Amino acid sequence: MTLALIDYSTHNIEDIQVKVRNFISDRASFGIVNVAFGKQSQMVDIIEREIESVGLSCRVRTANRGWAVAAMTAATFGGAAVAGAAIVAHNIVTIDPDYEIIKEMLGSDVAVEYQR
Repeated sequence: MTLALIDYSTHNIEDIQVKVRNFISDRASFGIVNVAFGKQSQMVDIIEREIESVGLSCRVRTANRGWAVAAMTAATFGGAAVAGAAIVAHNIVTIDPDYEIIKEMLGSDVAVEYQR
């Protein structure tokens, strides 16, 4: 499946919000690419608010986070255990979401996947 993409670098924030709102009302999956450095969390917050404003649920996660936890295990078992427990708890609290918001760990892109 090909995601519809919004290029952050060529749109203002109001235009992005309108496009996000339209994708959500259509129950579509989409992505936001070329998010400005330091703006990824703000973009995720906007998407999350738009999803929840129409009564849908979402889960925010970081792509490849499991690999990061595995890497931490090599350095410190205690830290990895805590991080792993936090991931499991988060997944239980956000069980069966309507949308999954996936942010890149090292990049700036955000994917938003409709789950139903």
